[in-house]
This record gives sequence, C-alpha cells and structure tokens, in this order.
Amino acid sequence: DETERAFRNALEAGINHVEFHPGVERDGIARVLRNDKNINRNSLFLTTKVETNWENNPSPTMAADYVRKQLDRDLSVLGTDYVDMLMLRESPDCAVVQTMWKEMEREKEEGRVRSLGVVNYCEGALKCLLSTAVRKEKPSVNYIQLHVGMGPTSAARAFGESHGIRTFAYGHLGERARPPDDTDLILGNPTLRRIALDHSKTVEDVALRWVLQSG
Repeated sequence: DETERAFRNALEAGINHVEFHPGVERDGIARVLRNDKNINRNSLFLTTKVETNWENNPSPTMAADYVRKQLDRDLSVLGTDYVDMLMLRESPDCAVVQTMWKEMEREKEEGRVRSLGVVNYCEGALKCLLSTAVRKEKPSVNYIQLHVGMGPTSAARAFGESHGIRTFAYGHLGERARPPDDTDLILGNPTLRRIALDHSKTVEDVALRWVLQSG
C-alpha cells in the first residue's frame, strides 16, 4: 500500500508529522500503527481534515454533525483517543464554516483534538471564521499550496499571518492533479533551470529553496 510505504519511509527518516485524508490514507496509517508495536503514539503528530461537503449544500446544523461523526470514525480506525490537529476544509457558506468551527472548538475542549487549522482559506473565508473564532480559538495554521510558480506572497497568507495564523504549505513542486500540470511547468522553467545550473543544483533544489526562504 502506497500510504503504508510512505509512512514507514517517513518514520525511518525521522519524520513524525503525519498529515492524511480520511479514508484510504487514514486507513493505511492505521494499519502501520496497529501492526508495529514499536511506534510510540505520543511521538507522532497526527493531522487530519474534515470535509464541509459544500457540494451537497448542507445546513449549518448538518455540517456541524459531520465534525463529530468523522472524528468518531477517525479515532476508532486509528486506535487513538485524540489527533494532534484537525483542519477544516473550505466552504462558500460562511454560516457552515462558523458552525463547524464551533463544533471543532468543542472537540478541542474535550481533548479529542489538540489544535485546529483550516485548508485553502482565502482572505474572505478567514474573515468569516475570525468574526466568531477570535472569541475562542483562532486557526493555528492555514494549509495552502505554495510554490515558486505562484510568485509573491498571497493576500490570504499576508492576512492570516497578520492575525497570528501560520502558513502550512503543500505542493512545493506543484501538483499533477489537473492540466496544466504545474509540476512539469516548474521543473521545465528556463529561469529555474538556469539558476540550478549556475549553482550546481537540481531544479527541485531551487524550487524547495524558494519555499524555505519564503518562510
């Protein structure tokens, strides 16, 4: 299983932060945890996400119920009584976001979640969330794609960090999710190839260095 192999390779490399989606990825993580008794749960930082299911146009009450149901399932499958971070995915419905966040705050108070974050939130979505969350629990991070092809700091990143929300970046070399394939565009970029050649590095090295120097 690809997830199991990636998880084991990460552990061997000394990486203890494990971020996954509910479903196949979570189940692969769970199999490793269940079969390898030498893994200390307390040494891991487990991060998962909760869907807003906005495509189905749920009511705020229905959406809030997704949080507890999914977390119940995740904890049961993983064989643990808490996750280290729960991140909320985006929704165009501000009321849904606010209601789900309130439920996530409750889960944190109960100890089933140690910290909270959001995924792919633009400035408008962050403002919606902060209008209520600022009273209790602001997101620790905003999980957004960040790579050299995206150029200067985004408005969402600048806004979030001005409110104490750190940027948690993914997709440093782009993604192959849909055309155009931005990974191929990055790796084939003439400027990055020239910089790599000048410094005896690979294009991947240059792209990753850009992310690191972006903070």
